[in-house]
Amino acid sequence: MSLVRAVVLNGTCGAGKTTIGETMAEVLADDGDAVAFIDVDALGAAWPRPADDPYNVRLAAKNLGSVAENFAGAGVRSLVVASVVQNEADLARYSSAVGQLLEVVRLVAPLDVIDERLRLRHGPADPDGMAWHRSRAPELDRLLDDASLPMTVVENAGTKERVARAVLDAIGWIATG
Repeated sequence: MSLVRAVVLNGTCGAGKTTIGETMAEVLADDGDAVAFIDVDALGAAWPRPADDPYNVRLAAKNLGSVAENFAGAGVRSLVVASVVQNEADLARYSSAVGQLLEVVRLVAPLDVIDERLRLRHGPADPDGMAWHRSRAPELDRLLDDASLPMTVVENAGTKERVARAVLDAIGWIATG
């Protein structure tokens, strides 16, 4: 069995990729779809990282392929993926891994909202992580603005259910009803 459709939620740190992806999967499951959600960050969490692949995209893509294959074998039809896709090479790797071209949806939010989300995520216990993500967020935002990726842009404003439904509607998977 193979996947019928797959989407990757793209965006900077704190854009809401994981939260919205999990919510999309819940909405689809409630609608009767056989769906799985994968947060790619965990699939590349290994060190040391190659000098020519500082975000471990190659390893993450390889692991994504294995997990997607297992989900497809279990009957999953729809795959929702959360990851940062910086360029066409990343998109090609991830698409090859899942066996089809991923639809790309970029979640955007104002930088002050992203900063607040990062503060809530990292808190005072992780000042180094907070500092790294706070500096990476605007850098990634600029990279994604300049990327020539085919993508739909959805603003992450409002409840997670409303945004998840807006993404699903934008890619034609369900109506926002």
